Amino acid sequence: MTKIQWLYLLLAALAIFGIASIGIAIAEASIIIAVISIAVTCSAFYFARKVKANSAA
Repeated sequence: MTKIQWLYLLLAALAIFGIASIGIAIAEASIIIAVISIAVTCSAFYFARKVKANSAA
């Protein structure tokens, strides 16, 4: 059994939430929700890459 990496799990959940919210924004035709969702998704991927780079170094 491997150790659960909670930070990666949290970042993955944020990315899933952001991607799902983009679909909701398209359905509701809301630019504000779309911008916030894209920002959440991009920041989740950015921080995951940053954490992975720091753990590899």
